Amino acid sequence: MIGFVVEDEALKAIAGEVSKKLGLSIKRGYIRCMDGDRLNKGLKYARDLIRLGCKKVIVLKDKGGAPADVEGRFEQMNFPPQSKLVLAVMEAETWFLADEKALEAYLGAKVKPIPNPEGDPDPKARINRIFKDVKGRSYYESGRDPLELARRVRPEVIEKRCLSFKKFIKALQE
Repeated sequence: MIGFVVEDEALKAIAGEVSKKLGLSIKRGYIRCMDGDRLNKGLKYARDLIRLGCKKVIVLKDKGGAPADVEGRFEQMNFPPQSKLVLAVMEAETWFLADEKALEAYLGAKVKPIPNPEGDPDPKARINRIFKDVKGRSYYESGRDPLELARRVRPEVIEKRCLSFKKFIKALQE
């Protein structure tokens, strides 16, 4: 059984929906959200999930600007050995940008392909601009938008375009 500790709602949606698409069943309550860069809270959640019987806990987090710092803090905090840290490049929205067909399906309009989603310095700002251009409103990162996009993404497409997503898939399948 797999459990997840995630940084935010976008990563929570991705963890749940991609797991379903890969045929993995995740028990209700086995995806815990840290509500930000709160590894102390994440450590508590990881320990709780292991006590509940999870054989593996994936800690899914945005990389932000200093991945070495995040990885160092993860190591120093002595997460249980069943825990695996997976970092999305910059932000979870990078992965949504990698599948323009998922964006088009949700927004109901053509979206210009992003040549290098992992090279985008501010994926959340880019996705927000796309939403404003197409829908006339902002991307609601804590609302339904991440869940609806996660339901539409094609893991095989994102995996080809984003090395960080490929690492996530590998962590799920190990």
